[in-house]
Amino acid sequence: PRDYAAVMRGILKIEADGSHTCTGNWAVTNDHFQSGLTSKYHFGIEGHRAADDAKDMLQRLKESGANSDDDRELKGVTGDGVTPMTLANTTFPIDSSLYKGTFKLRKGATKTQTIMDKQIAMKFVKNDAGSYNVYGRGVNEFGEFNLVGTLIIQGKANGLMQVYRIYEQPPQPVVVQPASKKSGKVFPGGMTEKAGNSGPVPAMKPAERFTPSMS
Repeated sequence: PRDYAAVMRGILKIEADGSHTCTGNWAVTNDHFQSGLTSKYHFGIEGHRAADDAKDMLQRLKESGANSDDDRELKGVTGDGVTPMTLANTTFPIDSSLYKGTFKLRKGATKTQTIMDKQIAMKFVKNDAGSYNVYGRGVNEFGEFNLVGTLIIQGKANGLMQVYRIYEQPPQPVVVQPASKKSGKVFPGGMTEKAGNSGPVPAMKPAERFTPSMS
């Protein structure tokens, strides 16, 4: 995207309790990433909510016939013998409007502030490269924003995500908190892969439940 307020890179994965989390860094520009001018961010969805939305999503994929090309049910997943297994443990990735998150923002020379993303809706669309294009929408104290990016599958239940955040009304200029140590990780993939079966996530208001269309 030409006009965006932030770029986020992190690892999306399934935790043992069934929650789906993504932890990484964000920066104002890609050049800031190269210079190490990044701050931390995190978002996720709780296990019981992920299980409910996984059930709904799998049903939609089955009814539309999209599951033949986009099978999100993981095979051969074993638990730790203690934590109950649900669809949240065996489905990846999950479309949902119930993701939430936080990110660090520098306020002045020495102080930082934690900003809460009150709600994030995300839809994952299988692309021709075998990974996923990511579309989403969210809201925080700066206003509503759109998300667009990619999820590059790395293992059975995790992947590298790069997402651009675009606010409907540009937020005030910010100064990101420099990372304590520059990351040497290079994020592969880009925004040129073609989505195979759908378009962007539909518009939503913060109180609405996200129901992605697979048409």
